[in-house]
Amino acid sequence: MPNPVKPTFVQPKIFNDLVTLYQCYWQTHCHLPKSFKFTTGEAILTELTGAIRFAVLSNIVDRDNTQECQSAVKQLQLIRASLDVIKGLLCVGWKMKMISHGAFALFNQSIDNIQKQATGWQHWFMAQVHDEDLN
Repeated sequence: MPNPVKPTFVQPKIFNDLVTLYQCYWQTHCHLPKSFKFTTGEAILTELTGAIRFAVLSNIVDRDNTQECQSAVKQLQLIRASLDVIKGLLCVGWKMKMISHGAFALFNQSIDNIQKQATGWQHWFMAQVHDEDLN
């Protein structure tokens, strides 16, 4: 009797895009001046790590459970907040001429894309909660 094949767990696009952003930022981070790298640069990495964590946690919620959907809404809000913080910290690096204009533009474009995904996903979870409230 053949073993049933278990479906492979797949992370959502937002997770992959956050990891890609982390990888791209890491390339810049490695070349930052020490004083900036170990202060603001580390804060950027911490925010990115937190955003990745919340993306994973949002993905594993029980979508039929209203409380868990509400939790995902909050986690996605935290992703959006972290991305705003990252944008601000990157802007500091750019204004101090530690991050090139091109890199800064690419980071912002990537962050904007991820924020749109987080917003869309957050609205989906809010609709799940709203639909459950109506039933």
